[in-house]
Amino acid sequence: MQDLTLEGDHLYALTADRLHVISLVDGAFGVVGAAASPIRSTLIHQRLFVGDGIAYSTHRNGYNTLNVADPSKPLLIAASASTQFGWRQLVATGSGLGLAAVGPNSPDAAPRVVSLYDLSDPRTTEVVITAFPTPGNARAISIFNGLGYVADDTSGMQVINYLPYDAKGLPPTITLTTSFSSNTAEEGKSSRVTALVRDDVQVRNVEFHLDSVKVFTDSAFPFEFRFITPRLTVNTKSFRLRARAVDTGGNSTWTDELTDTLQPDTTPPRVLHHSPVGGGKALRSLSAHLDGPLNAATLVLHCYKKRLRIRSADAMIFPANRN
Repeated sequence: MQDLTLEGDHLYALTADRLHVISLVDGAFGVVGAAASPIRSTLIHQRLFVGDGIAYSTHRNGYNTLNVADPSKPLLIAASASTQFGWRQLVATGSGLGLAAVGPNSPDAAPRVVSLYDLSDPRTTEVVITAFPTPGNARAISIFNGLGYVADDTSGMQVINYLPYDAKGLPPTITLTTSFSSNTAEEGKSSRVTALVRDDVQVRNVEFHLDSVKVFTDSAFPFEFRFITPRLTVNTKSFRLRARAVDTGGNSTWTDELTDTLQPDTTPPRVLHHSPVGGGKALRSLSAHLDGPLNAATLVLHCYKKRLRIRSADAMIFPANRN
């Protein structure tokens, strides 16, 4: 295993020369697709980034692009073989650009700089725009609020303003997609909303609003918000979602407000993992991690075909989304 990244409702896992897609829909956690991400036999993969239906798998000789718009059928777009052998990482900005930690030589001690790449065409993987030398050895990069943050080895963290702030006055565009459909959602269920944004320069962040309250700000592409849907009650039969995209010049755009109707919880709870896993002759306690809240009064333990009722006083239900 080389790297993992989460995007949408899927976990992407990069091994030596292959990308695996794991579905997280309804807690399934099963491999639904895979595709080759070729490298030379003497090289290894480094890091993985996924956003807007494209996966970028970095290896020491460049980065490969894969189409993951259909996660069950990932498809290799381009396999890079650049003249630089010191690639470490590539992160996309969401506006057609990418920041890379890259250098000409592969030894670990060889210095790397931060380079800005054009990612507008995933079939072309060697369009470099400019480079930002750092005083140390760039090892990892993260983007936050339109700025690049670089782990620069012994020189500490460097902050790079890789683009001028947006002075054109053009606001970004934004639409929302969700993990539920048809404007209905099951109560008390783990859900996801993703903002699909475009800007002529650079989106800084996306604010997510739930029932007119700002509940989360995502400052890095892909812009997502994960939450638990409200409980269905006499007074709560729906919830409202809205988001605002802001670019680096302060220009902003709101989405229309989405009203989603709550449906009763029809999904049985499922044990994700438990302790102990077996083998002990005597037990003093049992613990289980489930994918949703429980009614403590209904807990029943089955042991060697005997049905043992657990008293509510003995059942510790932690006040969290997963118990």
